[in-house]
Amino acid sequence: MQDFASLQHQISQMTLTPTEEEYNEPGWVILRNAREAGRALLAIRFDTGSLQVPTSPKEEQKRQLQRILLDSSARRFQAKRICLRGQAATRWALQRRSLLQGQKPNVAHVLALQALNNQLMTEMAIVTDVYVYNMLRAKDQQAGSWLAEDPSLANILGWVQAQR
Repeated sequence: MQDFASLQHQISQMTLTPTEEEYNEPGWVILRNAREAGRALLAIRFDTGSLQVPTSPKEEQKRQLQRILLDSSARRFQAKRICLRGQAATRWALQRRSLLQGQKPNVAHVLALQALNNQLMTEMAIVTDVYVYNMLRAKDQQAGSWLAEDPSLANILGWVQAQR
């Protein structure tokens, strides 16, 4: 839970805004999408409904714990993916501002701006579902967390799809 709270905080710190001319540049679009995805993630309510009729109280408790674990794992997964995308876009924006130094883009900036865009797209290509899942699992393993009951990537992606 602490990790999710930290990720929420990171998402809330994505506050850079573009000029009107830059609004549709790729980094700004990605940053805007990250902020919107972060807000949408926070708006998703926990589904308290039961998936099946329990045969015993212990069975119901186990199912409820599995739902909670899936819900929290999927939210953490999404938040991490949003943060990684937002961080890449933020780096792009800061490097772009540093390059332009308050000037409007011109012919002298074309190659450097294209290199920044290419770097952003390379970073975005790295942020796959498998990459994010493995990153979180590695972090949990390093922390000594119990992973045997953690949901699979397929289950997490199923949860994410069901929320859309």
